[in-house]
Amino acid sequence: MARVYDRFLQQRLSRRRLLGATAGTALSAAAIAAAGCRGDGGTTTRRTPSANETPTTGGIYRLRQLGGAFPSLSPFGITALFSSLVFGFTTYDHLWYVPIDTGEYEKMLAEEVEIVDEQGLQVNVTLREAFFHDKAPASGRQVLASDVVESWSGFRDDPFGLGREWLKDIVQSLEAPNDTTFIINQKRPFAWMFGTAGAGSPASSSVLPAETIDGKQFDLNRDVLGSGRFFLESHRGGENVKLRAFPRWRIPGEPFFGGVDFVYITDYTSAEAQFAAKGLDTHDFQNKLQADQMQDRLGDDISIVSSLQRQYHSLMIKAVPPFNDERVRKAIRLAINREEMIQLVERDAAGGVLSGIVPPAQELYALPEDDPDMQEYIRYDEDEARSLLEDAGFPFDDEFTLLISSPNEELADRAQVLKDQLSRVGIKAKIEAQDLLSVWIPRVLINADYQMTLFTHLPYEDPYLPLAFYTTYSPIGPRNPEGRNSMLYYDQEIDDAVDASSLELELEPRIQKVQDAQRLIMEKEAPMINLYSSVGFTGRWHWLKGVVDGRGSFGLFNGRAWIDANLRGS
Repeated sequence: MARVYDRFLQQRLSRRRLLGATAGTALSAAAIAAAGCRGDGGTTTRRTPSANETPTTGGIYRLRQLGGAFPSLSPFGITALFSSLVFGFTTYDHLWYVPIDTGEYEKMLAEEVEIVDEQGLQVNVTLREAFFHDKAPASGRQVLASDVVESWSGFRDDPFGLGREWLKDIVQSLEAPNDTTFIINQKRPFAWMFGTAGAGSPASSSVLPAETIDGKQFDLNRDVLGSGRFFLESHRGGENVKLRAFPRWRIPGEPFFGGVDFVYITDYTSAEAQFAAKGLDTHDFQNKLQADQMQDRLGDDISIVSSLQRQYHSLMIKAVPPFNDERVRKAIRLAINREEMIQLVERDAAGGVLSGIVPPAQELYALPEDDPDMQEYIRYDEDEARSLLEDAGFPFDDEFTLLISSPNEELADRAQVLKDQLSRVGIKAKIEAQDLLSVWIPRVLINADYQMTLFTHLPYEDPYLPLAFYTTYSPIGPRNPEGRNSMLYYDQEIDDAVDASSLELELEPRIQKVQDAQRLIMEKEAPMINLYSSVGFTGRWHWLKGVVDGRGSFGLFNGRAWIDANLRGS
């Protein structure tokens, strides 16, 4: 078997050298690229700037545009998953955000926040003075509380918007009694209200001018109008997006960047060459080997940041025969050798960290790897897997489709390893790749039209979505009499356990309830089997300074990163 995998590895490496990698998972790559910083924790070889270093302003930050052209720039509709992960962090403003390192909200557009009652059912917000970009129909007018109401109501009513359950099901009302006061009323307590599952979403908490919401006075598909630190200057059909510093940004003197240029480069090899030629200020490597080779080549003129990614890789199975049998799902879990998969796909044993139900980057809530339930969840045993399948009367002669999105070579590699591992216990699978936007998302996430699918989750900031996917109130999937779930998996005990964690407003008891819910999901062999989170490697030229690391996506709102013009030149 070792020889088989040696041959597989060599074939993959050769093909990568010849072709370069296609764009990675567009959903997560856009978030990483959005503001010139990597939001996860990690280590860095960056030399510490001296205390008397004075930032130079006006430098244009240059990075690769990943994931292809934006099909639409609108924050509404199914393609908003893509556009919001760039424009939600740059051109739109938000009331607050919750950094992953503290779990506590930090105010942005909100100047004052008053939680009126102990259950958090009413939250009063006073807005700072801020202005929209100088484009019609807003034309630089002041941001009003009514704009927040209209924006969030628009996201709530968007029939194609994914992950809006807080707005749809928990919010009682949104009010703007005057120009600077915004009031949130909830039907019930919700522990994640301030976070990305609620009013801190980088997508559905964006603030737009009220007059642009219906799209009649402003073409949201082709242009962006917000009050963020950058405004959209230009793009060519969704490619080569150029952002420029907003001179009336609510923080005087920021941003230090004069703008951001997203350079559309179709293949990895060309992007790496452009970074080495100083045409890009930062570059995401596919693995540690590539990062080490570039460090050896360019020396101390670049720094390499390694970081555990918040996104995580999962196998999702539709809970219909034969996969509605718990023994079959357990057998599939036992058939997966995660460490072998990391070695083959990431090409380094340290290239990934095994994931439980809540991904490992969420250290506050994730089960530690030495936890007994976690050890069972990641256990690998081919013999036991084959025995369970035989006991369950599994149809070994049938072939099952493993659906993935395309183009994504790393995902294709991961799927091939998984297919081979399943074949060892007698499960026949064929890999089918479908376009991410036009086929995979509507087919899998909305209609649950698949047997098995391998994909990478977005880089979530709190446990709500990693847990909610297993419930009957999942934010994705068809709505049935039993509830909503893209796996067609319904379990009242899991619903109750996840709901209990959402109702707990105190941090320490909430951590315990989140972990209890994870253990229950593991015990029931729920049909989304999480695999691992990758370790990423990013190179930065030494003139890129002021970058925020270790605070999750909060770092993408950083307005104090800057280009040292003396080092880079004009």
